[in-house]
Amino acid sequence: MNIMLYKLIMSASDKSETFKRPGKTIPGLSVIASGKIIHEDFNIEGFRILHNYAVVFVSMGQGEFYTPGQEAPLRLKEGDLFFLAPGTPHRYGPVEGSWTQYWVVFSGKIGELLEEGGYLDRDAPVLSGFRRWDVQSAFEEMIAFSERKPLDYQIQTSVILYRMLLSVIPGVSEAGTSFNAKEELTEEIKGRLHENLLSRRSVKDILSIRGYSYNYLRAIFKQVTDYSPIQYQNRLRIEYVCEQLSFSNQSIKEIAYNAGFDDPQYFSRMFKKTTGISPGQYRRSIIGSFTDKSTPF
Repeated sequence: MNIMLYKLIMSASDKSETFKRPGKTIPGLSVIASGKIIHEDFNIEGFRILHNYAVVFVSMGQGEFYTPGQEAPLRLKEGDLFFLAPGTPHRYGPVEGSWTQYWVVFSGKIGELLEEGGYLDRDAPVLSGFRRWDVQSAFEEMIAFSERKPLDYQIQTSVILYRMLLSVIPGVSEAGTSFNAKEELTEEIKGRLHENLLSRRSVKDILSIRGYSYNYLRAIFKQVTDYSPIQYQNRLRIEYVCEQLSFSNQSIKEIAYNAGFDDPQYFSRMFKKTTGISPGQYRRSIIGSFTDKSTPF
């Protein structure tokens, strides 16, 4: 991603506390954007203030990090990672030579929880000593998902960031299971439902997680997401159907069956309840959008 796009996104983040992409996210953590900068003379002029959290990973180069009132800048070296907290003026960049950084902007309660628990310190935002290649791989995965944009890319990028945070912040990997155990379990449930999207297995069978009863898992999932596992599965299936109605020549009945809906009437009710229109109307609206002569392209 080029430097101008990076500055544009950061500027949008500056101006809005609710700058979010539409779509699903995991509870307490929403990835807004991520990217990579390779630049010979990168710097952000003047102090900036964000309204969301950000994480920056220096994969190449040496630099400095400034906040107002600092007696001396914090040194940044290759392999360091630092946090940008909302409301905190900051400025950073390379001292000399080339500079390569990965970055991600995110919102949600997890940042506040980490600060309240003492795991993130605004006065000491630079972290090191972790497995840098794991962190770099995590950033590259987030960027790849954001570029491809599969149906669940926001969930996937949020899960990757969540796991990365647990791995780099000292002490939080142990504490994370206590303050976010329900969210972790919820993400495992979501992952299993995604993996078995086109399976004919029952939800109860899919969620056979050792040590937990289905009723307990259902209650936790409902508490965190406001959906039961079956409702969530149906929403995933409807998303799949919408995608197939847009790009497949299969009949509506075939698509519905492939998505796991054995009862056509039940499928029609679920589709209309979710989208507000019937499957046939949805397909016709998509076809119409491609043949509309009023569009400029």
